Amino acid sequence: MIIGKSGYIAHALAAYLDGQGHKVRAVGSDECDFRDKDSVRSFFSTLEPDLWTVVVTAAVGRLVANDHRSFLDNLAISRNCATYLPQDLVHKLIFLSSSDVYGLTPPIPLVEDSPIAVHDPYGLSKYVSERIFMDKFSASLPLAILRLPGVYGKGFADRSVVARFAHFMKERRTVTLSAQGQPLRDFVHVEDLCCFIEQVSTSSVEGVFNVATGVSFSMKDIAFGLADALDCRSLVLLDKTNTPRDFDLVFDTRKIKTLFPQFKFRPLSEGLLPYCQAAVVTP
Repeated sequence: MIIGKSGYIAHALAAYLDGQGHKVRAVGSDECDFRDKDSVRSFFSTLEPDLWTVVVTAAVGRLVANDHRSFLDNLAISRNCATYLPQDLVHKLIFLSSSDVYGLTPPIPLVEDSPIAVHDPYGLSKYVSERIFMDKFSASLPLAILRLPGVYGKGFADRSVVARFAHFMKERRTVTLSAQGQPLRDFVHVEDLCCFIEQVSTSSVEGVFNVATGVSFSMKDIAFGLADALDCRSLVLLDKTNTPRDFDLVFDTRKIKTLFPQFKFRPLSEGLLPYCQAAVVTP
């Protein structure tokens, strides 16, 4: 069961799991307002008997809103799910968190035990939600918390940095990179994330995982990689100005490599190809 069906990851996850032959039920706000406890209680009370793996993706994303109201909404979603989820019908719970819990000056490389240093309402909502689920289920239900860096991959509702770069280049608009494009990022393809979620759901592993490839690229390299493929390198502008989010994200991925030794993330160059093929730059 996927809680939150309209988002980018949820939409891709439902399609992927269905294609793998899993029974999938994706639940959105049209069926249940997960911010409202009465709506959540009513929904779970009528849930058909089965043994579900529940993936909580529902949230107000950082790019949609990052304020006190969205913080409260995200906490309400997590609190209501934790309160009313019928444990006798749940095989495993997977919560999608974020690397934003590590803050604006994360130590390099990041591991799952790196210090928490939330800096904004979104990051705080993710960490508090982690604690809500841990406090409720850690002793009674297998729980996996997946901390995600940037997720990309051309598809429905793709608002990734990669998608914005490609969109700007298609429209012959300048892509301006602060800090001269030097900050490092680790991007995970959405299909790889879906595959990883499937493997977590069907295994006995639980705990906190940084879902990252372990290979970081500068924003400059990513932008120029797209621009070179689209023959529009002149559209990339390197600005010396720094912003609060100009920091490096580099991960030590030994934990997931140890637990899932056969799992492989696709190279970024491979994941960028559909953006290049779909975006047509007019002279």
